[in-house]
Amino acid sequence: MAWKTGLRWHVIAAAGTALVLTATALVVALIAAAGIDSNGRQLAEHLVPAATATDNLLGRYYAEEAWLRAYVTGGRPGEPVAPFALVDSQADRDQDQVRSLVQGYPALVTALNKTAAAHQAWLVQVARPQLEAMARGDVASARAQLGNLNRIRPY
Repeated sequence: MAWKTGLRWHVIAAAGTALVLTATALVVALIAAAGIDSNGRQLAEHLVPAATATDNLLGRYYAEEAWLRAYVTGGRPGEPVAPFALVDSQADRDQDQVRSLVQGYPALVTALNKTAAAHQAWLVQVARPQLEAMARGDVASARAQLGNLNRIRPY
C-alpha cells in the first residue's frame, strides 16, 4: 500500500511537470504565432505594396525610354512631349510611394536611392539633350545620342 501511495505522488508530480511543460510550449507557440502574424502584417502593409509600386516605377522608366526612342527615331521634331512629361511625373509619384513604404529597410532605401540617381543621370545626360535637340529640329544630333541609353541606366 505504501508503494502505491508513493507512486501516486510521483504520478502527480510527473503530470504537473507535463502540464507546466505543455503550458510553456503553448505560450512559446502563441508568441511565435504572434511574430508570424506581425511579419505577415508587415509584408501585407509595406513590402507587397512596395513591390507593386516598384514594378510601376520601373515600368514608367522603361516607358520613358521607349517613348523617347520612338520620338527620336520617328524623326518628327515639334511633336508634343507631354506624354514624356506625364510619365516622368508619374514616376516621381511612384518613387515617393516606394520611399514611404520601404522606410525602415536600409538596404531597400539604398537600392531605391541608386535607382533614382541613375534615372536622374539618364534624364540629365541623355533624355534632356535629345529632347532639346528635337525641339531645335536637330534630328541627327538627337539620333546620335541614342547609343547613350545603356551607359547610364543600371536597370
